[in-house]
Amino acid sequence: MSVLLFSKKQVCKIYKGLASNKDVLDIVMDSKHYEDRNQDGCGFKESVEDYLGRMIWYLYVGNVTAYNLQYREYQRVSFEDFDIKEDVDFKSALKTLSSLVYNVYTNDGNYFLAKEWIDTADAILNSTKHRINLNDVRRIEY
Repeated sequence: MSVLLFSKKQVCKIYKGLASNKDVLDIVMDSKHYEDRNQDGCGFKESVEDYLGRMIWYLYVGNVTAYNLQYREYQRVSFEDFDIKEDVDFKSALKTLSSLVYNVYTNDGNYFLAKEWIDTADAILNSTKHRINLNDVRRIEY
C-alpha cells in the first residue's frame, strides 16, 4: 500500500467544495454518527458544517499518521486553524476525499480514523460517486 501525504492546505480546500453541496449536507445530517453526537444529553449541538469540518480535520490527521507509520517518517501535524479561504470544485473535493479515506486504511486492515467518521465519508462518496470516476482514484473496498 502506498500512502499519499496530503498537506493541510490541500485538505482544507475540500471543505468549501463539500460544504457548498446540499446533497452532502443532507447526507451528513442523516448519518447515524451525526445524530448520535447531537442527541439530547450529549452536552452540545454541532452544526452539519462543523461536523463536516471535524471529519475533514480527522481525515487529515489520520492521513499524516498513516503516512508516518508506512514510511517511518515524522511529518508533523499542523495544529493551526484551518484556513478555508481557498476551495476546489465539487468533483475535485470528492476525489481528494476518496483518496484520504483510502489513505487511512492499511493493507493489514488497520485504520487511523474511527469507523463512524469513515462511515459518513463513505456515505458521501457512495451517494455522489456518479459524479467522479473512481477509477482515477486509488481506493480499496472494505
